[in-house]
Amino acid sequence: MRTGRPKATRLIPLYAEKEDLLPVLEALESDGSVKYVRTGGQLPEPSLIAFDHAKDIPNLGKATSETGNFCDTFLVCKSELQIVVRSARVLGQERFFIDQLHNPNTVTFTPAGMWNQDILLAGRVMTVGDTSHKASAVPSTQHLFATTADQHDLALYHPNKLIFSSVPSDAGSSIAQAECA
Repeated sequence: MRTGRPKATRLIPLYAEKEDLLPVLEALESDGSVKYVRTGGQLPEPSLIAFDHAKDIPNLGKATSETGNFCDTFLVCKSELQIVVRSARVLGQERFFIDQLHNPNTVTFTPAGMWNQDILLAGRVMTVGDTSHKASAVPSTQHLFATTADQHDLALYHPNKLIFSSVPSDAGSSIAQAECA
């Protein structure tokens, strides 16, 4: 089990609504069993809220806060991975945290999305620490942020790159790559 502060953070901002996200996440799900586990801090109970399919996530693509950084976030991992809930005493009370600190084989996904029907807030895909082992954490990660059949060979955690692609509902696609130092 990993302890202490993360060594590094890898982050990709994204602007997407449900219809943009679902094709990408369904492609990920088609090649293997994944789960989306709601993260949280200072929870009164150590209970997990998990979804087997992105389509089941309530309000996917709709921002749950006025800033993308505080919108609902999920750990994405293989469905068989046991998520570790950590605990800490906060102001004399035991509180529970669901995050990557003790779950390094996960990727965090904050969809964010539309806020008040007129503002598209940035979401993100993020991980902490070494990304070299992350490709095995989520099955078929080449599909996590690949769009069309000719782009399916791209890997989310290619050695020094994180890849995000948006899937417009009309035609075509776009891919943005972020170099990781």
